[in-house]
Amino acid sequence: MADERAGVDLGPAGEENWASLKSALEAESGFDLFFVISDNRFARDEIRRRVRETAKPPLIERIYEPPSGISRIAGDLVEIAETLGDRHAIWVEGRGPGPEIDAAWRKGLARLNERRNTVIRKCPHAVLIAGDRDFYALVSRRAPDFFSVRSRVDFFPDPPIDPAIRETRPSFGYAPLAHDLQPPSYYLELAAGLANNERTADLELHAKMLFQAARSHEMHGDWDEALRVLRNDVLPTFERLGDVRERAVTMGKIANIMQSRGELDEALRTLREDVLPAFERLGDVRSRAVTTGKIADILQSRGELDEALCIRREEELPVYERLGDVRSRAVTTGKIADIMQRKGLHDDAIAMRREECKTYEQLRDAVSHAQCQFEIATNMAERGRAEAAKEVLELALSAYAAFKRLGLKEWVEGIGGVLKEMGVPLDQIE
Repeated sequence: MADERAGVDLGPAGEENWASLKSALEAESGFDLFFVISDNRFARDEIRRRVRETAKPPLIERIYEPPSGISRIAGDLVEIAETLGDRHAIWVEGRGPGPEIDAAWRKGLARLNERRNTVIRKCPHAVLIAGDRDFYALVSRRAPDFFSVRSRVDFFPDPPIDPAIRETRPSFGYAPLAHDLQPPSYYLELAAGLANNERTADLELHAKMLFQAARSHEMHGDWDEALRVLRNDVLPTFERLGDVRERAVTMGKIANIMQSRGELDEALRTLREDVLPAFERLGDVRSRAVTTGKIADILQSRGELDEALCIRREEELPVYERLGDVRSRAVTTGKIADIMQRKGLHDDAIAMRREECKTYEQLRDAVSHAQCQFEIATNMAERGRAEAAKEVLELALSAYAAFKRLGLKEWVEGIGGVLKEMGVPLDQIE
């Protein structure tokens, strides 16, 4: 479950809405439906915290994370009610990437709409359903009959807090990260709930769930099945919808898998002839830069260092500088340093690494900063500059505990191995 911050100031409008919601919760009886709507997760967390503190009897919380279980919401409410006596407040919310929440709620809302009379009769409690404005728009389209019951909607704006914790609806971006992906069956089940529906939004979401299934197949090493899903199911849908961007993203993923399979020529052709021109037509400079970076990755892996270096310096890096994307600039700088080192330009490589490290330090990214310092130390150690390497490694040791805590075994062993070669007892850094 996402972490919560107690005592968030909701701002004048938010505090007024909370006072109204609190009074309504105290005054009503029987089944009531409350929509708590905010594009800010911390605002929703704060409302949930306040309801938990004021609710008598205690608040019942049903957080669906991952969100696929939302499809069973109608049955779950009836089942929860069977265990309760006096009227309770029941908080319902889905957590996860936006498209997964949308896919689950589409199915859940349809069933909730169909079984509304049963839910109203068997669940005589206050049901608070939390989500963002896109979710509320979905409710209005998919379960309009549910508004025939007693219901109210409270909108909460972004709280006036530090922008560092100001979070809006999670963009798709083909999140989650690979290590957070569910098994393919999870996404296939979500996609199945959207099948045989000709609504454009449902077709798009169906394809995106299948895209995630393909990513999960890829993560598990089933490249053939990943390619089959992308080529036979995802790509035709986006082509039918005329969605140039999503088609390009899908082709980019196909190229990634071909690269993993060692089909470098075909991957390179796909990126150059299909993906790159699409982003150029769309005027999407960032996606174009990312694609040129993938082209450079392939060239670099094939030993075509001069062309890869040219792309990174002239086509990729300047875009991130113009966009002010300091992290992408640092990552690209590190890849340029890799090329420099392979070309034997060790001093230039170290200089680039130091520049990369400064960025990670500014971003307070301790892990990336330590990894970067480790690369510098390894470079120095390989050149026989053991004392300098040891000095650099001393700076990286502060992140040693973080590596262990995060389970980054490869980095822990790497640092330990270099230290051991330099004569530093490992028990000094445990």
